[in-house]
Parts: sequence; structure tokens; C-alpha cells
Amino acid sequence: MKSYRGTFKSYSIDELSEEAKEHAYNKWRNDDYYIWGDEVKATLNEFCRIFDIKMIDWSYDSCNYNYRFRVENDTLDNNESNLHGIRLATYIWNNYAKYIAKGKYYSLWSKTEKSERNPNMGKLKNRHSKVMSEMDNCPLTGVCYDCDILEPIIDCLTYKRMFDSYEDLIEQCLKDFFSACREECEWCESMEYFIDEAQANNYEYDVDGRAFYLPREFQEVV
Repeated sequence: MKSYRGTFKSYSIDELSEEAKEHAYNKWRNDDYYIWGDEVKATLNEFCRIFDIKMIDWSYDSCNYNYRFRVENDTLDNNESNLHGIRLATYIWNNYAKYIAKGKYYSLWSKTEKSERNPNMGKLKNRHSKVMSEMDNCPLTGVCYDCDILEPIIDCLTYKRMFDSYEDLIEQCLKDFFSACREECEWCESMEYFIDEAQANNYEYDVDGRAFYLPREFQEVV
């Protein structure tokens, strides 16, 4: 608790009564907004661009999610549209792996560095393999939602899961993606998340849990 000249006192979230804490939480939940919306859209847009998908509509919140999509893939003819299992994985490798995989990172000495007279002696060169690939590095936009939406693709390419068709594979990607978004939205609206935010940002409240704003003419009593 902090005391100020006059009749003003402020309280941290941990110093509030349960009733006051609940009041502060409800006010925050009504006023706050989901801050990761732009990153979610960026990942979804890039995924649709690469895999030739048209989102007809979509939405999600902390309780549920809905989406509808259409495959607009010109490389799929009548026969290829029925690809499944290993043949589907091969098709994905041939047409899409280049967009989501890069050479696996490693370091090595270059031949010219092995001279003791070389000023770079003792430093390692950065390299990416031309043979081994990695796909778990958020390749779409650089944020974690990339991994959520690409996990079924990676499972398909590594033969961990088999899918009945291209559309079935995309369906699983979107289902995993929006399920993860819903779960995160639920967490971001929880009391636990609010308390973490209040503690990290040193939010101050009055005794009833209302946000505390000190008039300019008052100063904290040391």
C-alpha cells in the first residue's frame, strides 16, 4: 500500500479484497481487447496465399470458433484432387515444401579460416544445410501461430499422419489453428492472466478495485 498527503491511498492487485479484485477484473475484461489479432490475421493470410485457399468467413472468441473455406488450387486436376496418404505427402513436398522449409542451421570452419594468420581464426561460419531441412521455425510470419497452422502439414511431410485428401489436410490445419486461437483468447480473458498483467505493470487501485489516479497536486508520502 502507498499513502499520499490528503486522503488518498492506492493498492496493488495483491492487496485488494477478493470482492475488489473481482470488480477490477470485470472492469478490465470489459475494457480490454485481444492484442494478438493482427498477428493471427497475418498468419492466416500468408497460409491461404501459399496453399491457394479462399476464406469465405471466419471468427473466433474465447468460447468457440467458426470458419468456411474453399480450395482454389490450380495445380490440382481431377486425379490429383483425390491424392491421399504418401502420394499426398509427395505432392506437398513437390509443390509447397519450399515455402515452409529451409536448410537446417549449423556452423563449421571454412577452409580459409584454418590458417593461424587469419584474423577470423576461432570464429565459426554460419551455414544452412542444402540437404537437411527444418520446418518448425515459424516460416510464414515469424510468430507462433505459424506453427499452429502448419503442424498438420509438417506431420504429413514427415509421415506422422496420413490424410485422405488435400482438402482434408487443409481442414485439419484450420481446425488446429482456430482451436489454438480460441484457447489463447480464453487464457487472455482469464483472472490469472489479468493478475499477471496487473502485477507486471504495477497497476494501482483504490480500496474498491477502481483504477487509481492521483491528482497532480498530491505527492506520495515517503
